[in-house]
Amino acid sequence: MSDDREHRHIPTLKRELAERRIGRREFLRTATLLGMAAPAAYELAGTLSGSQSLFAPACAQGAIPKGGTIRIGMRCQDLKSPHTYSWVESSNAGRLVYDYLTVTGVDNVTRPSLCAKWEATEDLKSWTLQLRRDVKWHSGRQFTADDVVWNLKRVLDAKTGSSVLGLFKGFLLEEYDGGEKDSKGAAKKSTRLWDASAIEKIDDFTVRLNGKAPQLAVPENLFHYPLMILDPEGGGVHKVGANGTGPFTMVEDEVGREGDERERQVGTDMGAIVSPERDDGLDQGQERHGAENREDGERAAHVQLIRLYHQLSRLNQRSTRSSVTWSWLRTSRITLATSPASMLSSSARSSSVRSASWSRARSSQRAAVARCAP
Repeated sequence: MSDDREHRHIPTLKRELAERRIGRREFLRTATLLGMAAPAAYELAGTLSGSQSLFAPACAQGAIPKGGTIRIGMRCQDLKSPHTYSWVESSNAGRLVYDYLTVTGVDNVTRPSLCAKWEATEDLKSWTLQLRRDVKWHSGRQFTADDVVWNLKRVLDAKTGSSVLGLFKGFLLEEYDGGEKDSKGAAKKSTRLWDASAIEKIDDFTVRLNGKAPQLAVPENLFHYPLMILDPEGGGVHKVGANGTGPFTMVEDEVGREGDERERQVGTDMGAIVSPERDDGLDQGQERHGAENREDGERAAHVQLIRLYHQLSRLNQRSTRSSVTWSWLRTSRITLATSPASMLSSSARSSSVRSASWSRARSSQRAAVARCAP
C-alpha cells in the first residue's frame, strides 16, 4: 500500500459508520489497526456519526507542580525473563526499561511506539512495520530491524515458552510433529514459523510479517504484555543494568523485597535516584492482616496503579520536568525517578481489564497512596 492512499477497507468502514451499521468504537479500533492515524480516525468518527468532535476542548491550566512522590502497593516478582511474564505486575516493572512496538490505549485504539507506522496488504496477510529512526538503546547503539526480527523469532519459538505464541499461531505459525510422545503414547505437536520468510527484514528500519491467513489484530497483538523489545545481546534476560530503550535503568532488584530503577538522562551514566526509607513497621502490620484483606488490598492497588499511569501519561506530554518516585509496598520496594519527557505512556491492555474486574475493591484498604507536592 502506497503512502498516498488508505487501505481499501477504510471506505467501507466510513460508509457503515455513516449508516449506523457500526459504532464509533468499532470504527476507531478497526481504522487505526488498518493504519489510519488516531487523530484522523477520531475526527472522522465525530463527523461521520453526525455528532460533535470527539476531541474535548483544551482547558486552561496553571503551572504543573514540580517534584512529588507516588507510592503504589505491588508485589516485586522475578523479572529475569520478560518474554515469559505471566503476571501484569512483572510487565508494569519491565516496561519502564523496555518499549513495545505498539501501544493500545484505554480507548482500545492502537498507536505507534517503536513502530513509526504500519501498513497491511488488502488481504491482511502481509504487514509492513516501519520503525522509528530516532531510537537508541541505553548503550548508545542504534535500534534497528535486526532487533525486532530477533525478538519476534524468540517469542514465537516454542522453546521460549511465551504466551505471545498463541496470538500468532494461526497467522505466522504452523503445527508439526515434534517427535515426542505424551503419557498415552500420542505424538506431541509443536509449532514453528510456517515459512522461512514469515518474519522478513526489508531494510534497517523495515520489517515485514508474511502470514498464512488474514489477521486484522496484528498491531494490537504486538502490545501483548510479554512482547517487550529486548536487546539481543542480553540473550532475553532482564537484570540489573540491562540494556533497554525505555526511560529507566534498573539499578537494584531483590525479588520479594525491593528494587530500584533510575531515570536515564542524556549525557550521564545514571539519573538521580530517590529512595524512601524502608518502613519495616508497615510490612509487619500488613502481615497481621488476613488473606482476604491482603487480596482486597492488592486489587485496590492495581486499580490505583492504572489511574496513576493515566495521570503520568498526560504529564509526559508536558515539557516541565518533575521527579516521580514509585514505591512498591507490602513485601516489596521498587523506587523510580522520572520526568514528564519520559516515555511512560499507557498501561497494558490486560491491566485495564484486570482493573475493571477489581473496581469494587474495598475503599477502606488504602493499598496505594499518591502524593504530589510542588
